[in-house]
Parts: sequence; structure tokens; C-alpha cells
Amino acid sequence: MTLLDRRKSTLNALEQVHSCYLQLVLLKHHEHDAFESDDFEYLYELSENERVLVEDINSLMKYVVPDLLYLRNDSRVRYLMSEIDVLHESVIGDTIEVKKTLEGKMHLTLNRLRNLHTYSGYSSNAAPRIVNIRA
Repeated sequence: MTLLDRRKSTLNALEQVHSCYLQLVLLKHHEHDAFESDDFEYLYELSENERVLVEDINSLMKYVVPDLLYLRNDSRVRYLMSEIDVLHESVIGDTIEVKKTLEGKMHLTLNRLRNLHTYSGYSSNAAPRIVNIRA
């Protein structure tokens, strides 16, 4: 394989990685919307899609990294790598934000559950009264 072929295959793989990161950024926006609307089933589905995309990125990068050493001074490779870095930082920031917000909601729910027994009044009657039920 010539250096030109390696460059072409490396650029192709980097463009695929870039595309995967764009999809991840879009998924993070959908995750944020699902989280705001308390649609946790959709949030779980999005996290599964995110996992698949991350696996794709890892499998692509596994073969590209050795060629990046040879092509590190190529302008197109450097441009794509800088774009990927920006998208990667964005995905990490969005992930941290969603995690912190989710942890906050979990602590709020836990505190509400702990205080639930404090505010509930107990009846002196052993059995509840049945009030005039008519068909």
C-alpha cells in the first residue's frame, strides 16, 4: 500500500469518525430534550444508540492511529483531527451536564421519599371507612 493510498484511507476513516461525532452531538441534544420532558424510556434508547456510535468510533480509530503518525503534518488530516477534537469536547461536556442534572434529580427524589413518612398522618381507625358507594 502506497503512502497516497494510506492517506486516502486515513482521510476516509477520519471523515467517518467526524460523521459519527456529529451524530453523537445530535444524540446529546435529543438526550437533553428527553431528559427535560422526563421521557426516560427514550433516554435509554438514545444511550444505547450512543454506545453503538462510540463502538464504531473506537473500531475506526483502532486502524487509523498508526497512520496518523505518518500523516500528522498533512493539512487535511490536521484539520479533520481538530474538528474531531472540538466535537469530542462538546460530547464530553454534554455528557457531564446530563449526568450532573440526572444526579440532582435523583437526590431530589430521594429526599422526597425520605420526607414522605414525615408528612403522612396516621388514622386512629384500624380500617378505612367506606363512604356511601352507589352503582
